[in-house]
Amino acid sequence: MNTKTIPYPYIAVVIGALYVSQGLPSGLIAHALPAFLREQGVSLVVISALKLLALPWLLKFIWAPLIDKSGCNSERFRWIFRMQSLMIIGLLLLSWTISSLSFAAIFISVAFLLLINLAASTQDIATDGFTVSQTPKQFLGIANSIQVAAYKVGMLIGGSGLLLLTPYFETPELIRSLSLCLTLLLIPLFIFKRKYLFPEPRKTDDKNFISSPPFQQIINTYRDFFRQDDIKAWLLVLVTFKIADSLGSTMFKPMLVDHGIALNEIGFLTLYSTIAGLGGAIIAGYLYRLMGKKVSLLLFGAMQTLSVSSFYLVSVMSLSINEIYVLAIVEQFCDGLSTVALFAVMMLNCRKEHEGADYTIQASLQIFLAGLVGAMSGVIANFGGYGVLYTSCLALGLLSLFITLQYTRKVA
Repeated sequence: MNTKTIPYPYIAVVIGALYVSQGLPSGLIAHALPAFLREQGVSLVVISALKLLALPWLLKFIWAPLIDKSGCNSERFRWIFRMQSLMIIGLLLLSWTISSLSFAAIFISVAFLLLINLAASTQDIATDGFTVSQTPKQFLGIANSIQVAAYKVGMLIGGSGLLLLTPYFETPELIRSLSLCLTLLLIPLFIFKRKYLFPEPRKTDDKNFISSPPFQQIINTYRDFFRQDDIKAWLLVLVTFKIADSLGSTMFKPMLVDHGIALNEIGFLTLYSTIAGLGGAIIAGYLYRLMGKKVSLLLFGAMQTLSVSSFYLVSVMSLSINEIYVLAIVEQFCDGLSTVALFAVMMLNCRKEHEGADYTIQASLQIFLAGLVGAMSGVIANFGGYGVLYTSCLALGLLSLFITLQYTRKVA
């Protein structure tokens, strides 16, 4: 395939469709499903255990080199079609079991949800590989704006969208509607594949890599990735860039509940702040292209740190609901900016023909530390209070900015 003959708007449409497809089931599992299950009387312990369904997203680096080993976009698209079809089937199966409260039905539903997440995370490997390989450096910011914004749109539809429709439709019907959306999102992929993607020879020149056992392929892929020049300096930026945000955002809504904010107000706040994050992600692509990676990382990182640390004001002052809305909207807007900048530089650190695996290992490292820090936030808030928590956010954010500054001085 000659990528120079493909207008980038066509690629952008395909990227958008792919990331919306990933966001739909993620929104269902993260936002709509807990509410559906609780309304049916499912215990909080079972609902909280749904967090474990995210494990495929954390562990996908294990099988990423096997998905990405040919370096061919035609092969990546085959994986995308397989996995998206599996997501569609999984949602249809889930719609038939989700209404029952029997132990067997709940167990089977969890199995279907795990299947959906496994398919979505595997599709993401191929999608990331395609996106990185098809995006020229001058469009990295735009590509990541599309990626983040499209995923957020999918989350909104699969989460808030389904919840808003609950007065009019039953839960199984709503879940089946997501499978229909995923089917429709395959249309631009079929058109693109038919028009632009043709069978390609394997791009990887290392025949020993292709013929070696799967375990050895995985080891070889990541061994070579971690041996790159300056990669350790970048990985230090990667794992620290979002830790302040991960620490502070996890406890923001529990803090609002403890301050007596009504749940419906928190619901509207979530909707408005998510839309703000979507706007930040869209604008970030243009700003990244204008300012470059050094300024974008430092500026958006500083904005992210200051905005999440501003939640300290909620912990020590009696702010009005409108003032809290402003803080939450600004924080999510800055989160959209910083996420796009981070993802764009992650793409820059992917090797040719190993884009999917390289991007995946970076994402997994970032998700792992963010999750670990997020889990610690409750401990800090419980024993030290919310004021100590958000003071810690400021300290960690400043440390991250120092690390980022050292990195940009060295390699940017």
